[in-house]
Amino acid sequence: MAYSQSRNGLYKFSLPGKSSIVLTGIGPSYLFGDVGGNKDTKGLLAKTDFIVAQTKYMFSVNYRYVFQNNIGFKASALFGKFEGTDTDSRNEARGFDFSTNLNVLAMHIEYNIIGGENSDYGSPHKLYAFVGVGAMISDVDFNSSKPLRTTDSHAPNTVITPVGSGYNAKMVSIAPSFPIGGGYEYELTPSISLGAEYVIHTSFSDYIDGVSTSYSKNKDYLMNLDLTFTYKFGKSGGQNRRRVNWN
Repeated sequence: MAYSQSRNGLYKFSLPGKSSIVLTGIGPSYLFGDVGGNKDTKGLLAKTDFIVAQTKYMFSVNYRYVFQNNIGFKASALFGKFEGTDTDSRNEARGFDFSTNLNVLAMHIEYNIIGGENSDYGSPHKLYAFVGVGAMISDVDFNSSKPLRTTDSHAPNTVITPVGSGYNAKMVSIAPSFPIGGGYEYELTPSISLGAEYVIHTSFSDYIDGVSTSYSKNKDYLMNLDLTFTYKFGKSGGQNRRRVNWN
């Protein structure tokens, strides 16, 4: 049996890292791109075009491993479908709409700020933050009611087909992304936790929604606020820690 010295001079069991499977996807997800726009030219909080009707949901599967020092890594795969339209927006005369099957692959580095699998004093509460790198893969079906304008552009691999007075564009966009966020978990048992996680995936592409316009000031990005279900396997650190109830 291996032992290590704790900060208060006593000895405790030296435990291996902790693995988890994390499922998310119940909470809302939103893709910020160029299609659509609020009637109000300033949008939400005078900065962002957020349209409640275009809020969607994503499902994700994650594998997490937390080391003894409360630093861990998480591999994530997210899947979802997003849609957007200029109808009933301030850009209605432009006539754009799109749908995309969006997949996101990412690797996060996490740090447990409060609580966690290997904290000295056990608590059912866990608060963590993370950053990472990833890729956003967008399979886009884009439509315009008018001909292609010189002020708009599509990804290099786009296939454009004339449709009436406008056109249809199909493309696959693959772009690096930079996820950053935080989460909270409540431990129901040593193996099962429920929680919530907020993350922003900043993309290095303006073609996640299929188009880049001359008025676009930022790259497309994805925002998720998800409920989480976590199943932990391997030896539990909770059986060797002093429990502190913060309820």
